[in-house]
Amino acid sequence: MQEKNRNYQVVSSIIDLGHHLGLAIVAEGIETAQQMQWLQELGCEFGQGYLFAKPLSAQEIEIKFYLQHN
Repeated sequence: MQEKNRNYQVVSSIIDLGHHLGLAIVAEGIETAQQMQWLQELGCEFGQGYLFAKPLSAQEIEIKFYLQHN
């Protein structure tokens, strides 16, 4: 996804449609800070991907978030 190319326009349209339907938008596969910035500018509320963390098992998630919040 690069600003102003076809994929960017498709993502923009999907986000707009989701908002029109009253849905929260979750982007998957965010790998770069630039992608995150574009998605935020388009109004995407949530995201996941390697930019934030590698895939984790359920046990790893429980350990990581339990220890961080307790």
